[in-house]
Amino acid sequence: PPEWAAPAIDAITPVYFLHARAAARCGFVTFDADADGVIRRMRLFQRRGDDVLSQLALALAADEIGARADDFAFSKGRVRMTPHGDARAARTFQLDRDGYTLAPWVAGDDWRRQFRHIPAGLIWSVYHRRLLIQQNRQAIRAGLAEILSDPFFPEHERHAADVRDLQNVRSQLRLAEYAGDRSLAEALRPMVEQLESMIAERERKGVERLRGAAESSHDAHVQELVRRLSMLDPYYESNAEIQRSLDDLTERLRDAVGGRICLIGYTATSLADMKPIPTHPGAPGVMAHANLLNGILTNRLMRWTTTPVNLLLAAVCGLWAVWLTVFHAPREAAAGVTVSILAVLAAAWAAFRWWNLWVTVTPAIGAMLLAFVTITVFVYIFVDRERRQLSTALEQYTSREIARQISENPELCRRAEVREVTAMFTDLKGFTTISERIGAERTQAVLNKCLGLFTDVMLRHEALVSKFMGDGVFAFWNPVIYPQPDHARRACETAVDLSRALDEFKSRQRQEGGDEVFQELVLRIGVATGSAVVGPCGSEQKYDYTCIGDSVNLASRLESANKAFGTLRLVGGVARDQAGDGFAFRPLGALRVKGKAEAAPVYELLGRREEVDAGSLEYAERFGTAVALFARREFAAALEEFEACAAQHPDDSAAELYIRATRQLLASPPGDDWSGAIELTEK
Repeated sequence: PPEWAAPAIDAITPVYFLHARAAARCGFVTFDADADGVIRRMRLFQRRGDDVLSQLALALAADEIGARADDFAFSKGRVRMTPHGDARAARTFQLDRDGYTLAPWVAGDDWRRQFRHIPAGLIWSVYHRRLLIQQNRQAIRAGLAEILSDPFFPEHERHAADVRDLQNVRSQLRLAEYAGDRSLAEALRPMVEQLESMIAERERKGVERLRGAAESSHDAHVQELVRRLSMLDPYYESNAEIQRSLDDLTERLRDAVGGRICLIGYTATSLADMKPIPTHPGAPGVMAHANLLNGILTNRLMRWTTTPVNLLLAAVCGLWAVWLTVFHAPREAAAGVTVSILAVLAAAWAAFRWWNLWVTVTPAIGAMLLAFVTITVFVYIFVDRERRQLSTALEQYTSREIARQISENPELCRRAEVREVTAMFTDLKGFTTISERIGAERTQAVLNKCLGLFTDVMLRHEALVSKFMGDGVFAFWNPVIYPQPDHARRACETAVDLSRALDEFKSRQRQEGGDEVFQELVLRIGVATGSAVVGPCGSEQKYDYTCIGDSVNLASRLESANKAFGTLRLVGGVARDQAGDGFAFRPLGALRVKGKAEAAPVYELLGRREEVDAGSLEYAERFGTAVALFARREFAAALEEFEACAAQHPDDSAAELYIRATRQLLASPPGDDWSGAIELTEK
C-alpha cells in the first residue's frame, strides 16, 4: 500500500509468544480517538520498516472470505479488496488522507446488545472441568498403579515400568512444546499415545481379573486389593458427574459459538479499556474490532462526503437561507431556516441509515445559520429601527405582542371590519363619592394605582385596552390586528384575575399601612360577546382603535346591572357558552336593559370551576332551577324557591330582586308576549 494508506510506526508491542505461535496471523489492535475523544475511525494498515501490518478485524475478514495480499488494490482515497478476483465479493474501503476509515457501527444505544456476549467464565469452566477430570484420572491412575504393582498381577513389574516411562515421555513433550521444537514434539506424541493405550488396556484387564478373583475367592489379600480398588469409586463417580455437566456446557457453547468468529476481550466497565463510541459513552475496545469486522463481512462499509461536495452543499444551503431571510419576515425566515436544518439532518440520517453515507452537515448548517444571523442582525440594526420605535410607543396602550403585530403590519390599523369580539367594562363602585371626599391628589394617586393594576392584568391576557373612562376601563379581545379565537375564555380569565388582583392589592396595602381608601374599593365587571365594528374611529387629527356594536353596549349594561343583582361579575350568554367548561356560572335569567327590545341571558361568573367551593356550586344550581321556573311562568313554585334561596343567603340581592318581581307578576300576571326577562329601567 502507499504511504498515506499505511503510515509508518516506530515500534510495536509484541504478542504473547505462545499465542503468536498458535495463531494463523497477527493484526494490530490500536486505534485513535477523534478530537472529542470518541472512537469513530480506524486505520486498516500500518507500516514498520518494510513490513505492513493489517488491522485485526481486516485480517480476520480477509481470512474468512479468502482474500490474499495481492487481492488489495489501492487508488486515491480508496482501497478495494477483491477475493479471488470475484467482483461480486469485492469490498471497497474509503480512506482519508491519514489512512483512516469510518467504522460501521451497529445501531443501538447499548453496546451489550450489538453482538452476542459469552462470559469468559464459561470457557474457563470448560477448562476447569477438564482439569478436574484430569486430576481425578491421575488419582485413579496412581491408585491403579499402586494396586497393579502388587505381585498378584503377573505383569506388575512391566506395568510399573510403563507408568514411569509415560511420565518421562510427557515431561519431554512439554519441554519440546515450550522450546518450540516441533519435530521432537511430533515424534514424542505417538509414544505418549502408545504408552497411554497400553497402560489403559492393562488397567482394564487388571481390574477385571481382580473383580473375578474376588467373586471366587475369599483370600484376605485379594479382598484387601478389592477394598483399595473400591476407594477409587468416588473418583469415578465424580468424573461421571463432571463429564455430564461438561457435556451440557460444551453443547451450550457449541450452539453459541459453533461456526462463528469469536473475539476475546475485556468487557468489565471498571477497566481502562472502556472507550467512547458514537452509540455509547463507554464501550470495550474489542467492540470497535467487532463492528469493523461485522461491516467487512456484511459489506456494510461506510463512505463520507468529500471536501468539494461539502463546499457545494454549504453554498447551496447558504443561498437558500439568504433567500428565506431577505424575502420573508424574521419569524417566517427563522421557521424556514429551522425546517431547512431539520431537513438537512433528516436527509443526512437517511443517507447514513440506508446508504451508509456519512454526510458532513456542519458546513451546510453553519452556512444557513451564518446567513440568517448576519442578515437578521443587519436588518434589526439598520432597517427596523423605526418599526421598533413604533412598537415601543404602542406598548404603553396594549400588550407587547399586539404592539409588535401592529408595528410589523401597520396597514392592519387602517382597516375596519365586522367581527365577533368580547368586550369588557369595569367600574369602581361608588368611586365618584369617594373622590369628592378624599380630594384631587389622593384621587389621582388611588386611581392611577388601581388603573395600572387593572391594565397589567388585562395586558397579561392580551386584551386591547381601548380607553379609560373615569374610574373604569373599556377593553376588548379579538381585534383585526390580533385574532384571538378564544377571546371569550380570555375575558373570563381576566375578570377572575382582576377581582383577585384587587383583593391581593388591598391586602398588601393593609399590611404595609397604605391609604385606607383602598379598603373601600369594590370592582364591578361586565363581559359580553357578539358582533361589532372593529377598527380606527375618530377624526383625521385624532382617533381611537376601538369597537362599536350591540355587544359592546351589552357589556356596559351588564357592568351597571351588577348594582341590581348585587354581583361583581356579569357575563352575557354568548360569552358564557364560548368560555368553555373551565368556569362556574350562576344563571340569573334573561335581562332586558333600557334601550334594548330583546332580552339577553345573563350569568354571574363565580370563578374558575376548580376554585369554587361545592356549596356555591350547589346554590348556583338551585338558583338556576328557580330562574327556570320563573321563565316558565310557574310563579308560585318560583317564589317558593327564591324565598328558600333568600333564606339560605339573606344578603343575595338577586334573590330579593326576583322575589319582588315574582310577587308583582303573581299579583298582575303578564300577557302572552311576556319574554320571561327581568327589566331594568336604569342604564
